Amino acid sequence: MTRRAVSPRTQSVLSQLSGLQISVLLADFMESVSVPPFGLVDASLAGPEQAAQYRALLTRYCRKNPVTAFFALKDPQERALCFKAREEAIQAYSATLAADADPRLRAGIALDLGMLSMGKGSLDQAAERLRTCLRYAPEHFRAKLNLGICHEQSQRYDEAAEIYAELHASYPNSSVVLTRLAAMELRLQRRDVAFGMFEKALRLDRRNAAALVALGALCGDRGDFARALEYSKRAIVANPDATKGYQNAAVALSRMNRSAEALEYVERGLRVAPQDATLRAMKNTLTAGGVEPTPRP
Repeated sequence: MTRRAVSPRTQSVLSQLSGLQISVLLADFMESVSVPPFGLVDASLAGPEQAAQYRALLTRYCRKNPVTAFFALKDPQERALCFKAREEAIQAYSATLAADADPRLRAGIALDLGMLSMGKGSLDQAAERLRTCLRYAPEHFRAKLNLGICHEQSQRYDEAAEIYAELHASYPNSSVVLTRLAAMELRLQRRDVAFGMFEKALRLDRRNAAALVALGALCGDRGDFARALEYSKRAIVANPDATKGYQNAAVALSRMNRSAEALEYVERGLRVAPQDATLRAMKNTLTAGGVEPTPRP
């Protein structure tokens, strides 16, 4: 397999990678979905020489940073700069590939570019790139899942539900897929169906923070505040950054006339997310001696 020579422009872009210093937060880019942003990390896409080179390229780029924290940069300008540099590097590398490059490699590159677009909030572009990945690897789990998430975030709920249902049929024991499908049922106001799905997702993965948060809210909605508190506490243990877990716990405690404990959970949540408007409003209500209304999940 022949490769085109690397141009000076390409060399310039790739050389930027070794010098970038990225400060990161261990934050949750996609709640409940821990998806590495590198397509070639997926064993199903590992393979030829180009794949190894591409992996090495991205490893150098993020050598000092947790892989899954790439989408949680502290400074917006720094975030934009790093996204742009990495996108240019991937595209520059892609341009060096021979026409008959392994489709798995092209699928991984398209997946990476799609994840970058999601991180930037460019959902239409992300969907297009993820569909490109699926043209090269039609059954790629991560590409399908994230395409569903793109549709969900774009409020194309029918399309999202269709993808999640298809994935659930192929991966019935995936807690992540079942959680996304349950969220779609909840949007359609099929609350009992959603509740059962969230419970099953939790049986598949007892640390599924998104399912725990949803069950906490649904139990609170039913007036079962003891179970709401239990699920919310477990959500916080599973993901200490899950602000809705603190919110749901505080509401449950407030409704059980345990306002002092409710305020403690609000304070804990504000230490995680000091600017969270809901938690700040809850603090004002509880400090004034009020009772938090039960949230709608």
